Amino acid sequence: MFLDNRTGLDARLGRGLLFDGIAAFSVGIQVWYAIEEGRLRRVPAPEGLALEPPDVRGALLWKGTTVSVFGHVPCPTRSPYLTSVTLQVGDTTRRLAVFGPRRWESRFRGLSASDPEPFEPLPLSWNLAFGGTDHRPPGWDHASRLPHPGGPVPYVLNPSGQGFIYDVEQAEGRSLPQIELPGALVRDPGDRPVPAGFAPCPNLMALRAAAIVGEGLSLQSASMREELDKHLDLQHHVAPSCVFPSLAVDERITVLGLGTRPVVVVPRCPSSLRLPGRSARCRLRDVHIDADHAVARLTWTFGRRFDREAPPRRLTLEMAA
Repeated sequence: MFLDNRTGLDARLGRGLLFDGIAAFSVGIQVWYAIEEGRLRRVPAPEGLALEPPDVRGALLWKGTTVSVFGHVPCPTRSPYLTSVTLQVGDTTRRLAVFGPRRWESRFRGLSASDPEPFEPLPLSWNLAFGGTDHRPPGWDHASRLPHPGGPVPYVLNPSGQGFIYDVEQAEGRSLPQIELPGALVRDPGDRPVPAGFAPCPNLMALRAAAIVGEGLSLQSASMREELDKHLDLQHHVAPSCVFPSLAVDERITVLGLGTRPVVVVPRCPSSLRLPGRSARCRLRDVHIDADHAVARLTWTFGRRFDREAPPRRLTLEMAA
């Protein structure tokens, strides 16, 4: 199988075996755009970005479209030092609540969060979402009824975050998360909310698994298709709330609250794939917006199954008419 790339675009060919006798190929293109007042202009891949999502062209099978955002949140000019970041994808809206630094303080009725303090522009980082790794002292484990040597205890959904407190008796003076979901704010040191964020998080596999574990994550099922769909969810590199079934051409993506207001109107795929016999379907896999640099990365793939004994010999990638 040979890919004849006549576009000058960054293209990648992948192929592999799915089941006995059934294989698949995937031709992916990755395109960077400058965002200019809602219009997109194709540009070379930028250098020096603080955060770039992984290349998703290597997967033979894919489900849905990921939308991720990175940028810095400016501090309000006056108290209260809290604000919001909004991601609008078509008719769907996602929001984050962003706070200045806070700590647990002892008050008349117990521990309460201090007022948020002024802050320098905050990155949309999972390090500022709920989570973290606390330390458990040696002692008796009431669950196992055995002595425990103590040691680090990670919040499995986001071990690098902040705000997770293993022993709530030691909460006074400890920091709260700075990025939260507006409908699930931390109210008590013992709260264990789902971490919040729009940035890519390929290392937070447990965050995505937690969204489907209640449905029974197993391949031992009569409905293989349903179980395969669950496993495809784990391939994404964003929070489950930032995975969409599909994005149509001209779908509008808007980000509010990052100082600038990037708007991406989904363009048509700039290329087409020609091969003998049946055509390959084009899918938009990934949209990443860097608000700081006003750029966006879009990834499209063409894919199809084929008989491994009779693979297509030549795939021709051309610019779309």
